[in-house]
Amino acid sequence: GFFPADHWIADEDAYRATLEAAASLATAKGAIATLGITPTYPSTGYGYIEQGDTVGTYDNLPAYQVARFTEKPDQTTAETFITSGRFSWNSGMFIFPTAVMLQELDTHAPELMTALRTQGIDAYPGLTKLSIDYAVMEKTDKACVMPVSFGWDDLGDWNAVERLLKSPDKPNVEMAQHLALDTTGSIVYTSDADEVIVTIGLEDIVVVRDGKATLVVHKSRTQDIKKAVKALGADVQFQDLL
Repeated sequence: GFFPADHWIADEDAYRATLEAAASLATAKGAIATLGITPTYPSTGYGYIEQGDTVGTYDNLPAYQVARFTEKPDQTTAETFITSGRFSWNSGMFIFPTAVMLQELDTHAPELMTALRTQGIDAYPGLTKLSIDYAVMEKTDKACVMPVSFGWDDLGDWNAVERLLKSPDKPNVEMAQHLALDTTGSIVYTSDADEVIVTIGLEDIVVVRDGKATLVVHKSRTQDIKKAVKALGADVQFQDLL
């Protein structure tokens, strides 16, 4: 299977049971099973999976052919997805028989497989950076989705950290020595336990200190952090920060 490392799981027993059900689906159908997280709000930060025809029930969990994968939508589209009841969040978790995935890689990403077969591990540094979604999942006809709920969040976003750590009796999420003056709804972090961060008049701002780098971003723009990292990597004076 394929499992991202930055996910938070609330109910681990339910998660294990779900994986067993997905493995049964993948084995029975010769499919690539993906776990579709039942949406709790119209997120614009996640990709979505649309359910197609029913393919069966496994350990009391219904499964469907994937009709389509959709990239992160705008707010109106996300609300439409939620209202339809046919869409799940794309968790990025995939369960499959090895032979099926290798076959699909041969079909949809032959240049990767050719390089790996001829050069082995030495080919890896030179491979095109390609996610499994783009390489296989958006092209294969073997994708099935199992809508699930076991308490999930993707920690690849500072807003997710806030969702997990937010206390109702505190105005900010603080992972630092933080002196807050007229500051609310903000997230403050430093990797240096001896460092003190002072904020004045901030609202809905993320402040992150890590070594020689400082990030300040509005919570509504955290999806753009990837753009900033890319820009840092492209500028020779900042490359040593990455």
